[in-house]
Amino acid sequence: MQDAMREEKPAPVEQATDEELFEVLIAISVVAKQLAKKVIQKGDNHEQNERTGHGA
Repeated sequence: MQDAMREEKPAPVEQATDEELFEVLIAISVVAKQLAKKVIQKGDNHEQNERTGHGA
C-alpha cells in the first residue's frame, strides 16, 4: 500500500539522460533554423538570377 502512495522520482542516470536529450534537441533545432535561413537565401538569389538572366 505504501509503495502505491510513494511518488516515483527518476533516477539520477535518467535525469542526466533527459538533460542530454534536451541539449541534443535544442542543437538540432538551432542547426535546422540555420539551414532554413540558407535555403531561403539561396531561393532569393535564384529568383533574382531568373529575373536578371544571370545563372549561378
